[in-house]
Amino acid sequence: MKSANIGVILFLLISSTFAGTFIETFDDGNLDGWQELIWHKLDIGDVSWEITNGELRTSVPLGIPRLLTMGDERWHDYVVEFDVKPVEKHGHGSITIAARVVDSWAVWCRIGDGPQIGPEGGSRATCLVGNFHHIKDQTKMFATTPNPLLRENRWSTLKLKVEGDMLTFSINGKNILGPMVLEFEDGWPSFLAGGVGLGLAGYTAFFDNMRVTGNTVLDNGGFAVAPKKKLATTWGKLKRF
Repeated sequence: MKSANIGVILFLLISSTFAGTFIETFDDGNLDGWQELIWHKLDIGDVSWEITNGELRTSVPLGIPRLLTMGDERWHDYVVEFDVKPVEKHGHGSITIAARVVDSWAVWCRIGDGPQIGPEGGSRATCLVGNFHHIKDQTKMFATTPNPLLRENRWSTLKLKVEGDMLTFSINGKNILGPMVLEFEDGWPSFLAGGVGLGLAGYTAFFDNMRVTGNTVLDNGGFAVAPKKKLATTWGKLKRF
C-alpha cells in the first residue's frame, strides 16, 4: 500500500508550509504514544495490535469497538484520514475514525452493521459524539445514512474533517455525512480540540498512512516521517483507559 500513497505523502509534505502535517506510516515498528480506548470499558479478552511490513494489523472478533488514539489535546480544525483494508468479518462489525479525542471523550464516525449501528438495521455510516465509556447517558448519535460496507481485501480511505462545530465524514473521496453541525449536551466538553483515533469491531483489518493536517498540528504535534526500512512484526504494549 505504501507505493500507492507516495504521491499523497509528498503532496502533504509540500503543503506543510501552509498547514502542519503529522504522518504515521507505522514503518518504525512501534506504537509508542498510542493508547487503547475500549467501548464502555468492556475489556473482554486481549487484542494484539501488530505492525508487520509497515502496516498496522489487528483482529477484534467480538462486536465491541476498540480505538487506538494519539495526538495533542490542543489540535483543532484539522483533517484526519487513514487507509484501511478489512480482510475478514466476524459477524456484525464496524470500522471507525475518531477526532477530538480527550481522555474518553471523542467525536467518531463508523461504517458497519449490527445492533450497535442503529435500530434501522442494514449497513450504515453513523457519526456519534460523547463519552466512549458511557454509551447510555453521555453519548448521542447525530447523523446516520445507509451505506455499503467497506470491501474486503481492498484498501479504502476514511476521512474526517472537523472545523469549529462542523464535521464532514468521507469515504474514498466521497462525502458520506456532512457538512453537519455538532450538537453537544449541557455539561459535556465542547470537543473543539483533541487527538485522533482509528478502530474496529468484529473485523480483522490492516491500517496504514494515517495523516493529520491542520494549522495547529505543526505548532503542537510536530512532524514525523518514518524511515523507509520495513521492520519485523512488533507487539506494542498499549496503555488502556
